[in-house]
Amino acid sequence: MTVDHSVTTSAATNLAARPHAAKSSRNVAVGIFVIALLLGAGLRFYRLGADEMTRGEAAAWTAASAPTVDDVIASGRRIDPGKLALYDVTLHGWMDVFGHRVGALRALSAVMGSLSIVLIFASVQEILRAFDATADPSTAEFAAAFAALLFACNLQMITWDRTARMYSPMLLAMLAQLFFFVRAHRRAGILNWVAAAIFTVLAVACNYTALFFFAAEGVWLIYLLAVQRARAMTLKVSFARPALALVAAAIVIMPLALAASKIEVGALHGGALDWVERQPPWWPFRALQVLAGNAAFWPMLALAIFGIWSQRTRALHATRFVVFWLALPFLIDELVSYAITPFMIERYVLASLVAFLVLAAIGLASIPFEPARYAIAALLVAQSLAHIHHHWRSPEDIQWREAAEFAAAAAPAGEKVALMPPGEPLYVLHYYLPQQQHDVVINSDSTFDPVTRTWTLLHCGREPIAIVQLELPRDFLHQIKSCYPHTLRKFRQVEVVSR
Repeated sequence: MTVDHSVTTSAATNLAARPHAAKSSRNVAVGIFVIALLLGAGLRFYRLGADEMTRGEAAAWTAASAPTVDDVIASGRRIDPGKLALYDVTLHGWMDVFGHRVGALRALSAVMGSLSIVLIFASVQEILRAFDATADPSTAEFAAAFAALLFACNLQMITWDRTARMYSPMLLAMLAQLFFFVRAHRRAGILNWVAAAIFTVLAVACNYTALFFFAAEGVWLIYLLAVQRARAMTLKVSFARPALALVAAAIVIMPLALAASKIEVGALHGGALDWVERQPPWWPFRALQVLAGNAAFWPMLALAIFGIWSQRTRALHATRFVVFWLALPFLIDELVSYAITPFMIERYVLASLVAFLVLAAIGLASIPFEPARYAIAALLVAQSLAHIHHHWRSPEDIQWREAAEFAAAAAPAGEKVALMPPGEPLYVLHYYLPQQQHDVVINSDSTFDPVTRTWTLLHCGREPIAIVQLELPRDFLHQIKSCYPHTLRKFRQVEVVSR
């Protein structure tokens, strides 16, 4: 028998080349991830304290400024219902170390947002390796790297990671939970499911809307059980360990939620969400368009569809897991909005935006021609950076500090300054005014009708001076103008007027 040594040599060469090619691909993926981390951290920390404090940030600062942890928890629940004050307590300790400057407050979110880039990279790899025996390791590495890159330069993610509110720590806890939850499917031992349970509790303690994501994981487990019974999954994964993580978290969360439920229900009946408008059923599509950025949305949508289609044989269950992650929080949000109260706010479904970015990243990683893959990724990054540049080109923050200082100085001795609209802006003014001037500015005597969605000024000109935010309904601004016809000073998006 004659042996074809040329064929044997060629096969041996191919086998030897595979580890080298795999190592080369891995190095490229790690390089993309490093770029994502450096770019994302830089964008999150760039001129962090330049914009003035927002109303939501001021509410968080007010709660976190309470003298004791118990006072912080009570204040947080009163000022901003819908959470268990974990972020307020964390911010309380952060301020003790780093101070009360706006940039210092936001740095906590920026740090957590940068860490989220790392967790996305780790979680996406875990997802694409956990559920399908035919999954390509190279695709998993590139999808993880591209997901980190898209997340790092997404304007909405950057905006929340530059804001002193609870959404960055909530998302960080959710991504940590996701990593351990998926890992528990294929790794035995107590660590993974216990860690998943702990991070579930921490995410819900940051904000109750995290429950939407964990409900999606519960539906995934039902799907997984059905698939396993039908023997339609080639890779053996555990149903019990991840289910145990969610059950253990529910046992811990339930008494905490019940203890806080009176405050939350009272706030709901008191009109805490009356300002939210009910949106049409296709709101999720519009929300994703806003969250992804208009220019980048359409190529990302095409990539997401391509990723689902191209991985239908290699990573079918992994892509279905991400689709559950994307779709079910939106579905639950809409059910709440139509059955109980309008709840269609983009920040309540931030986890779904991350899932959309992951699907787009899977589509990128599935493109067989590498130069095209990198060119499209560069185009998406360029579109995202252009979106950021356009948004940052001109300041959009409200000049509360200048308005507060001017109004307090202009108010006659013993007189008050009315704030319009009443509510959270008062916390901003308290942040910028000295302690002894906090009682100078008071909420105006105004009411909001959630049915007609109109404001009414109850007492015309009772205070000699008013601070008016200009982003108000035209009818309400007309009422204010008739009571306070004289403009003393205009600032960005706010003005000081007198009767």
